[in-house]
Amino acid sequence: MELSPAQITLLARHPLFSAIPNGHLTDALKCLNASCQTFSPEEVLFPVHEPLTRLGILLSGDVLLEREDFWGARLILGHAGRGRIIGEVYACLRHEPMDVWAVATTPVTVLFLDIHNSLDPRSHCPYTAALLSGLVPLLAQKTLALSRRVEHASKHSIRQKVLSYLSQQADIQNSDTFDIPLNRQELADYLGVDRSALSTALSKMKKDKLITCRKNHFTLLEPQ
Repeated sequence: MELSPAQITLLARHPLFSAIPNGHLTDALKCLNASCQTFSPEEVLFPVHEPLTRLGILLSGDVLLEREDFWGARLILGHAGRGRIIGEVYACLRHEPMDVWAVATTPVTVLFLDIHNSLDPRSHCPYTAALLSGLVPLLAQKTLALSRRVEHASKHSIRQKVLSYLSQQADIQNSDTFDIPLNRQELADYLGVDRSALSTALSKMKKDKLITCRKNHFTLLEPQ
């Protein structure tokens, strides 16, 4: 497995490895049976309906996490970009099959780690405690992200759903002008609304001088 200097730097600074002693990253990656894989847009990163033993760290590219119901309706659960981990919840569960599609939206490079077997009590991996120390906060962040999505989707009107989401993005990016990681269809799927209804709501919000927007670039406006 060959990693570029930039990729090594990214991993050395990654929260998952925050408790790994300096100079031991290469050994930790060997312990985790690390391997790199590339994906093209629209490819699925993990086999669906099968238990996982690996989690992935995105070294480059963007991924949508989505689920489909029986009739094929898509629900977007979240977005992951460079440095984010994916599949970690299922990799920590022994028998739970993956029921989420991790779909590349750009060319993607992923570092896969055999976290499931390495965290087994019978494992001889000397970095187990350090990996758990880094993994627990990341699992907590995933829980927080899902609770935020529930908060947005629970609003009564499309306008309230959009304002809830945009307010969160403004807080995350510490600016009232920002880009969101979703296009219109993806935002509609994420909020659980019809795309045309979303477009109508955005147009009304612009007319009411709550926002300005072009594609995925938004500015939140102060009340007049």
